Amino acid sequence: MAPLLFVMALISCEKKIEEKLTLGFKINDRTLVLEGMTYDPVEENFYFGIFNKKKIIKVAGDGQFSDFIQEGQDNVTAITGINIDQSGHLWFCGSDKGDGRPTLFQYHLETGKLIHKFKDESGRARMFNDLTILPNKVIYITDSFQPAIYRLDSDSGSLQFVTNSDFVKSANGITSSPDGKYVFVSTSNGFARIETLTDSVTRVTYEAYRIAGIDGLYYYDNSLIGIQNVYFPATVVRYYLNEEKSSVIDAEVLVAD
Repeated sequence: MAPLLFVMALISCEKKIEEKLTLGFKINDRTLVLEGMTYDPVEENFYFGIFNKKKIIKVAGDGQFSDFIQEGQDNVTAITGINIDQSGHLWFCGSDKGDGRPTLFQYHLETGKLIHKFKDESGRARMFNDLTILPNKVIYITDSFQPAIYRLDSDSGSLQFVTNSDFVKSANGITSSPDGKYVFVSTSNGFARIETLTDSVTRVTYEAYRIAGIDGLYYYDNSLIGIQNVYFPATVVRYYLNEEKSSVIDAEVLVAD
């Protein structure tokens, strides 16, 4: 019944979707394959990882863009998740051409200069996909191929393995609550929730909705915004959480393409 409910939701929201969807800006280069994205509220610029060009571009509100890091700079061979912290640093998941290992890259947002490369010294990591940054500057990272969750402690400066629980199977998008108490992960089985104080992992329950194929994931006002691009039609869906943030209690299709 869940797939049918999903299709009916799309049909019932069709008019609402058309009213909400507007063009923000257009990047006039059809050769670019955009992957991760983030926004700098200070300078009001967007940043996009270009998967096929192995670089990051900075985009102004009118769509004008320039290279933030150039193709192959600093041995970057892949770019997936990307984010900006409150200290003016841009972070992204990728891999290092030098040793081929999954890498978390840290750059200075103002200068575009590399600050550091963080790697799993145990050698277990296989593919860093996405990241979320907590208020205390701790970073959680998904490894989609292992699958697993890693954490970068800003004090120790080392990547630490958190979990490879069945709840994080095919871990992909990741986001966190504003207070940093919870991290949410999109998986092949819906959403997982990590309590950051203990790193305990639980499944976010849902009764009436089929949740699958979520790539990008964002937290907004006690809800999760999921970008679904695996099944047709591609959708952006808002999943409303209960007060305990342990269950999905409602959903709204924001965009369908």
